[in-house]
Amino acid sequence: MIDKAHPWRRKVSTAITLFVLWNCHLFPFFGCWVPFHLFAFAFPSDGYNQLDALGDGFLYAFTGPYAGPVLIQGVLKMITTRLKQKWGLVQESMLAMLILIPPTMTLWTRWHQAHVALPVYFFMSGCELIYLLTWRNRPEYSGWRDWPELKRSRLWVLLEDYFSVRLIVDGAFDSKSIKTYEAEDMENKFTGSGDTKDCLKGFEHDKPRIFGFHPHGLFPCTVVWMHLIPLWRRVFGPRLIPHQLTDAFTHVPPGMREVMQWSGGREITKGVMMALLEEKKSLIIVPGGQSELLMHTYENTRDKKFALCAKHRGFIRVAMEARAELVPVMSFGELIAIKNVEMPTMQRFTRKLVGFPIPFLPVGAFGILPIPKQTPFTIVFGKPITAFSEAPKDAVFTEDDVDRVYNLYFESVKEVFYKYRAEAGFDGWELVLKGFDDAPMISPPGGGGTLRKQSSSGH
Repeated sequence: MIDKAHPWRRKVSTAITLFVLWNCHLFPFFGCWVPFHLFAFAFPSDGYNQLDALGDGFLYAFTGPYAGPVLIQGVLKMITTRLKQKWGLVQESMLAMLILIPPTMTLWTRWHQAHVALPVYFFMSGCELIYLLTWRNRPEYSGWRDWPELKRSRLWVLLEDYFSVRLIVDGAFDSKSIKTYEAEDMENKFTGSGDTKDCLKGFEHDKPRIFGFHPHGLFPCTVVWMHLIPLWRRVFGPRLIPHQLTDAFTHVPPGMREVMQWSGGREITKGVMMALLEEKKSLIIVPGGQSELLMHTYENTRDKKFALCAKHRGFIRVAMEARAELVPVMSFGELIAIKNVEMPTMQRFTRKLVGFPIPFLPVGAFGILPIPKQTPFTIVFGKPITAFSEAPKDAVFTEDDVDRVYNLYFESVKEVFYKYRAEAGFDGWELVLKGFDDAPMISPPGGGGTLRKQSSSGH
């Protein structure tokens, strides 16, 4: 329990929580360095010092937790996809064997060198063998590593307070934040009666639903904790707990995959989405994906441009096939909390040269620390798009149908942004929808009616 009577303890707990969430991808390096440094400290010798321990730790971190799972799983997935095969026991066995090749080669080399830190290499290899058990049954698909006690932890209230989070549901609370309402004001906002009064009207927990989270920013960590804070339960009720779906990479590096999978996350694939939606679950996805990361630039922030990538339509098709509601979500504050270190000239050059800004060093607090800046978060939920959710099960949707829903969705994104930008502290900012605003307009079949965006080839 977080003790409010001791503010300094609360501040320390908040700092630790922020550091863990926003730097979990670095944990393998720390975890590999520590044993070697402890060995060098406990058994000092002229032939092995702390600098040698640093090099060994980096070598094992790269060949073990990073090179093994990340590169090898990526190659296996690519081959499996190209051959149109399903991932099964054969692929899992191949992955387990191949992951062990890099650390085994390192261990073999150190053995023949009679390396002084060989006991540490044996220890780390043993730990990796045990850790491989967490890969069984594909938790990024099955969700067997979901940790309910962590999801109910009071640690999440630290993030709610740190960011002064406000949740606004468009139309549900007369455009006001839930924090402006007392308990009695909420009496008529929930469905059911007595013990069944557990969900916000229009957001029932037993309906398939996709929350489209915007923007991606550098690290969209908000999709991990947004639905776990106490304020979410006060707004949407205790039973609407969606699963966040993220890129395959986030389910590979130790540390990062723990944060994702323990908090209920899954890998974003059509199969996973359809399986969860068929179970009438709610999902949180980031439609802009990694393409949107490259749009979070110094120039856009300086010019007050809220840039989003709107070229993807795959999630629209999945929602239509599953008869799921689509809910646009706009997080004001995401672009301010974490920024890339500002070296605009070099970053513009490297972005043109290799397609990625270098240096890439996310910073937040005080402009130098690797934790997010303390800035207010206003998260706005648009009205659910249900135009297709009641369609017959045997209905077949055309590309024109996808275009119409795509238009509805991103017009709703624009409406939410301009309606609430001033209230969220973004007055004067402009929304840029790359792939939507610049798409050609074509007339619907038969003439007349509303113009719609022409479908692109992107998915």
